Amino acid sequence: MVTAAAFMVAGCFTTGGSPLSGDEPSRVASACLGMNSRPPTEDAGEVPVKKGGTIAIRIESEPGTLLSMYSLNPVVRQIADHDVLESLVSVDALTGQVIPELVERWEVDSKEGIYTFYLTPDARWHDGNPVVSRDVKFTFERLLDPVGGAVLRGDYLDIKKVETPDDLTVTIQLDRLRPGFLESLSRLPILPSHIFKNEIVPSHVAARAPVGSGPFKFGSWKTGNSIEIVRNPDWRNEPPALDRIIYRVVPDNRVAIGLFRGGDLDIVTNAGYVDPEKIEGGSIMTYPLSRFEAWVYNVSRPVFSDRATRRAVGSLIDRKTIRQSVFRCLSEIVDSPWPHTEIRDENKTSSVTYDPSGARAMLASAGWADDDGDGVLERGGVALEFTLLLTDTGRDTRRAVMVIQQDLARAGIDMRIMTVSPGGYSERLRKHQFDVTVVTISNRQPFDPTPLFHSSGITTGTNMGLFSDGEVDTLLESIAAQRDPDTLRALKRKLDARLALEQPVTFTFRPVRLVIVRDGITGVGIRDEWIDEGALAFVDSFRGSP
Repeated sequence: MVTAAAFMVAGCFTTGGSPLSGDEPSRVASACLGMNSRPPTEDAGEVPVKKGGTIAIRIESEPGTLLSMYSLNPVVRQIADHDVLESLVSVDALTGQVIPELVERWEVDSKEGIYTFYLTPDARWHDGNPVVSRDVKFTFERLLDPVGGAVLRGDYLDIKKVETPDDLTVTIQLDRLRPGFLESLSRLPILPSHIFKNEIVPSHVAARAPVGSGPFKFGSWKTGNSIEIVRNPDWRNEPPALDRIIYRVVPDNRVAIGLFRGGDLDIVTNAGYVDPEKIEGGSIMTYPLSRFEAWVYNVSRPVFSDRATRRAVGSLIDRKTIRQSVFRCLSEIVDSPWPHTEIRDENKTSSVTYDPSGARAMLASAGWADDDGDGVLERGGVALEFTLLLTDTGRDTRRAVMVIQQDLARAGIDMRIMTVSPGGYSERLRKHQFDVTVVTISNRQPFDPTPLFHSSGITTGTNMGLFSDGEVDTLLESIAAQRDPDTLRALKRKLDARLALEQPVTFTFRPVRLVIVRDGITGVGIRDEWIDEGALAFVDSFRGSP
């Protein structure tokens, strides 16, 4: 869990007018200024807190189940995972370190690909029954059932067998040891076998009213309105300070902010951009998400067959201006595919900077020139023009593309824009029917960039731009096989530098989520991209009514 203070980042304001006025954002003098940051001392472990109280948290949609094994709705993870239901392990949001949850410890046999987990003996289900190894085996049996409907099944197909030598020991054998397996277990809540027995899990009543082992118990579900969880006073560790948490279904951001102002919501998650000056009685925190955006070049197209042209286009994407004036700092600039929890070197060699003059020089070196004086460069009789493929997009994305389109035009590049439906977009990517496109890739741990950049991904369709480079292939293979952390870090930096040189993609942004938190609430932290409810509490000196 990471405290709010660790995730305070700047908010964006524009000097000399709002960047939201008009359809075309100007290249303004934009600055990221402080957003009423919560003081670093305002942490549940450092300030006196009240016991009890209720906090209301906004959720954007109502899920159909509270078992994340059977749902892609992220709200399910926010409500149930690690709060009502627990996993064998969890992952620290800041460091990426795997930490025990339902286990005391584990061992890894790298030769045989066997993980041995030793369960904590004092874990209890909310009905009083002990958590034992057969619950873990039951969970994996339901997960791997080919007709069971588990959405996570594809992530665990390399499991050969799960055995239970005794009530507190579980062994999981894989086809071969793979990086990230432990991290993946943090997203698999363990289910009580004695509750579900031989019944169909997704349709069981406990799928919407789960019996878990975590610090909170399921309370109630008012369809179309709210879901409530309550404190588990018998939890094996220190129980939460709060009596209950109410998750209120509020799809619209403006309505949610209105409810916050009226006192009906205490935390507004995923609030979008909010002017801090208009938030009274609360403060704002932001934190990065585990995904990145990138421009992917189809290297089979003549205009993108050479790296100089690709690098020139990348140098004409003004990420700083777009981040500030268009996305209002609700993004971070990225230079590599790795998760934000990865340790980065102080002096990166893979950064791509906005450099129009450098881009023009690269284009000239690649043989591009405006021989006919029409403002568009040519090479061998072929104009430097291409189409950017997008799926249905929001206003901010369209405005960001407009900024880039104008910069490209000033350099003699004619970029057209094609917007298609999500289905059509996916089909074109699969068949490589595009010149350049913008993709969003999840790099949540465990993350392996091999499908994106290895030449073997060309035949499977995951290498969307048809990029092939022997050095990149070798580095990816070495990264997949490496176990030493220092060597692994060095290999990743080499891969970053090679990708920056060849530029099959231009990395652009990592999205940032904004949360509004009412004054008087402390212990605000992030776990699994959501608020860590177990640490929430009211400050003892807070005069409001919990």
